[in-house]
Amino acid sequence: MDNMFVLIDLLVAGFGVYILYGWYLMAKKGEVKENLVLPKDTNMKRCKDREGYIACIQPKLLVFGIATTVCGAIGVINDFTGLMGNLYLVVTVIFLIFVIWFGIAVRNAAKKYF
Repeated sequence: MDNMFVLIDLLVAGFGVYILYGWYLMAKKGEVKENLVLPKDTNMKRCKDREGYIACIQPKLLVFGIATTVCGAIGVINDFTGLMGNLYLVVTVIFLIFVIWFGIAVRNAAKKYF
């Protein structure tokens, strides 16, 4: 068990929980955590259709939050047990695919709504 990997996996899992919190705020209160769902130097005040943007990005944020939390949790479990061995590389690749997918989704939504 390498302490650096444990720390990274805990950070990933914690960030996943933060993403889910951002989704909750968006879904229940209509609040947008700009640092989660907007490209750098983009302000929500310039959005042409706030409700449309929220409807577009909200389900993607939920999927990304769940994937991030699960991948981080699997990483922590693997760090302490070593059950997955080299198969954990597959989890890491899946996580990176979700990161790229979400980044593209945010960029495309920003082009459409800003």
